[in-house]
Amino acid sequence: MAVEDLDIVGEWPTFQGKTLEQLIAQQSWFEGELDDEANVVWLQIGGEWHRLYFDSDAVYWTTASSGPRLPEGDADAPDFPLNDLGATHDLIGQAVTQVDGGWNENTSTVTFRFENGKSLTFRNRFDTTTILIVQPEG
Repeated sequence: MAVEDLDIVGEWPTFQGKTLEQLIAQQSWFEGELDDEANVVWLQIGGEWHRLYFDSDAVYWTTASSGPRLPEGDADAPDFPLNDLGATHDLIGQAVTQVDGGWNENTSTVTFRFENGKSLTFRNRFDTTTILIVQPEG
């Protein structure tokens, strides 16, 4: 799989060597069941916010003026909670060493690799995104 195989909307980021400040996945729940582990991914790198999301076979990269916020009093807020992946998996302050992705068998992937040896993959298949965290051996 290679980035060239993806249908990319926006610009593929050049995060290599930059430090991760925040990494948040906005989940999607439906009728009490987790439908999407990462409906939208929010990253703050180099002081700038970026959004990553998938729609069918397309991968969307956009910049944002701020990080994720759910409006107060929004009735849908409980269905779209925020999961702080950066803090949970000790990725805050880590330099990104590589961002790659690909397409294979109806599945789009985007993988972030960090200086501490950890990697984080967002895998979208049939409009459902799952998250895979790989710890370094040893």
